[in-house]
Amino acid sequence: MSRTLRLLYLAMLLATAGLQLIFGEPLIRLWQLPGTWTAGGLPMDLAIGFALGLFTIGLNRLTSRYFRWAQNTDAEFQQMLAPVEAQDVFSFAALSALAEECLFRGFLQPRFGLVATSIAFGLAHLPQRRSLLPWTLAAVLMGFAFGALFELRGSLVAPVVAHFLINYVNLHHILRPRTPEEA
Repeated sequence: MSRTLRLLYLAMLLATAGLQLIFGEPLIRLWQLPGTWTAGGLPMDLAIGFALGLFTIGLNRLTSRYFRWAQNTDAEFQQMLAPVEAQDVFSFAALSALAEECLFRGFLQPRFGLVATSIAFGLAHLPQRRSLLPWTLAAVLMGFAFGALFELRGSLVAPVVAHFLINYVNLHHILRPRTPEEA
């Protein structure tokens, strides 16, 4: 499974780069809006991305602790992702964050706007199981957060860092061994 996911995200990244070139845009425009990188530059973008990632992870832990639907979502993802090995989590988190942010924020958002791109991001996370629909809603909300960061900062650094951190920590959390009380 992990090899298939890596190949999927590599293909998404290459297809996004290809589309960017077909549309006559330089590849740097996937990463940075022209003339918009704001005060603080890279260090500030890293800090903002890290802060959004930690906030989102904390919110996820709170909902998982107090709401049955969130606990069920975690349990279903654990079953679905069990074939993913712990050593593959880093590459999956990095590739998914980079490919999705380049496609949705770097390529689609400048063309279709924040609202349409955030909804499309959520729809791309539409699960096969109805019980996972809260995850889709969360993806729409995160699409707005990542998109707003991209527009405010003019760079994909903060959204990619936040997206990576969320995926990395949450995957490790979901895949961790459970105690009998948690199962």
